[in-house]
Amino acid sequence: MAEFKVTRPIGATKFDDSPAAFMTNPMQRLAYFINERSLILKKRLAGLPKPWTDDPIFLIYKFCNVRREDDRVTIWLRDNWRNPNTDDPFMWNAMSMARLINWPDTLNDIGYPDRSSRRWLGVDAAKRAMHFRQSMGEQVFTGSYMITNGGRKGSKIDFICNTLAENRLINDPPVKGDSLAVAHAKLKAAPGLGSFLAAQVVADCKYTDLLKDAPDWHDWAAPGPGSLRGLERLFKRKITKPQEFVISLTSIRTFIRPLLGSHVPELCLQDIQNCLCEFDKYERTLWGEGRPRSSYPGLA
Repeated sequence: MAEFKVTRPIGATKFDDSPAAFMTNPMQRLAYFINERSLILKKRLAGLPKPWTDDPIFLIYKFCNVRREDDRVTIWLRDNWRNPNTDDPFMWNAMSMARLINWPDTLNDIGYPDRSSRRWLGVDAAKRAMHFRQSMGEQVFTGSYMITNGGRKGSKIDFICNTLAENRLINDPPVKGDSLAVAHAKLKAAPGLGSFLAAQVVADCKYTDLLKDAPDWHDWAAPGPGSLRGLERLFKRKITKPQEFVISLTSIRTFIRPLLGSHVPELCLQDIQNCLCEFDKYERTLWGEGRPRSSYPGLA
């Protein structure tokens, strides 16, 4: 890993004992964030005892992994839904369900949606299973994504299930041969998704037969609110146009690759996009601008 010559910046906070506080270049801090978060994962998987880092921010707050594929919910989806059904032409609908709910226990209760029909035949059974979980005081949805009932009156559960049934009926769904960009454009038109969640569905489908051969597999990502904030920290200006976003992520990947340790895997642009979102949370904490929502028991 490359070495930096850095000096402590003006305006240090109570987290000025973080190594990142000595780095004046935000691109260097991004590289540090990726290196350190990857090392934490490596030490955890190796079964080493805590603490896995000396960084006071990582010890206190929770940050997603550098690669989305290493996150807990994604691992569950890979092992239980994606890999066993990789050839399902309706994988995009199953992943829409997965990310609108995003809670493995609920998804396990519902079961993988039927593969044989354009209509989702299990919508009523899914509603019953989710309402039962709710009545037992068990968690139904994730806390990671802000999913609402669309401003409509009634149950969020019914709204989500009805939306997924409508979602399956779109006239122009993603198909084999599509690029990630084309698949994303198609999914944005599906009920209940929008740009951010459509990108999450694409990020899952690219590991299945549906999009595994996409020509832009490594080189496409869609902007999200967190990644745009992270990007602004690096470039000191707002970037909102999708093509400019992709170009910016490509330049970041090129710049930081020599600064990353051998323990960091090759990163696609969707990984870089994910890192920017988490980096923004780290920066807000480092400079006293805010705190992540979730704490982390980094010492024990």
